[in-house]
Amino acid sequence: MITKQFTDADYPLLCDWWEAHGFPCVPFQSLSSTGYIVFQGNQGLYAGFLYLPRDGNIAWVEWLVSNPKASSEAKQEAFTGLINRIEQEARKEGITLL
Repeated sequence: MITKQFTDADYPLLCDWWEAHGFPCVPFQSLSSTGYIVFQGNQGLYAGFLYLPRDGNIAWVEWLVSNPKASSEAKQEAFTGLINRIEQEARKEGITLL
């Protein structure tokens, strides 16, 4: 599995996932620039966004979404990889509480 930085081109894919889960598409301008998608081959599995503070040591994770067509096992592994990557990025930015 590979974790990639979210790009503008990924937005339609995430909208499809949110809508398939019965959730409205999150407005693009509401998404953090610190977003990640986990892939297995060419198949996206899980995505999420890290929101960093302007000051302080607390950040949060938002807009987690999975590919509704992926297997539960693949999504579980992808979720773990996604959270690990987000935690790594948060620590790099000095965050101590996520």
